[in-house]
Amino acid sequence: GVITHYLPAESRPDEPGKKAYVQDNIRNHAEMIKQVLGSRSNGKEAGHVYVCGDVLMGDAALTEIERAVGSFEFGEMENESRVHRDLFGVTLHTEELKSSASTAALSLTRRQSALSKTLRSAVITEE
Repeated sequence: GVITHYLPAESRPDEPGKKAYVQDNIRNHAEMIKQVLGSRSNGKEAGHVYVCGDVLMGDAALTEIERAVGSFEFGEMENESRVHRDLFGVTLHTEELKSSASTAALSLTRRQSALSKTLRSAVITEE
């Protein structure tokens, strides 16, 4: 295939006032995106989407693409391997991180307590 549309976005541009987000570009071009990615009309093959970058941006961009083409069509795109992701970054949100940290700390405390009891038992039984 041939790249027919390219919508660059810079969240940290050199020029003030030129900030743009990928998901905003998708929202602003939703009709064109629906036509390119949608049905195989006029003998043309349906398009593919490639989302590369941070996982939070990727999630937001894919949500906007799903809104543009519709949930059913987006599901079809995924089933047909027409949605391509190359995302990086932490997928846990702040509350999930706090919860994970609390769970890990509790688990560590329990293991330390069990180890301490085992050592005391070992010392007591060795006498």
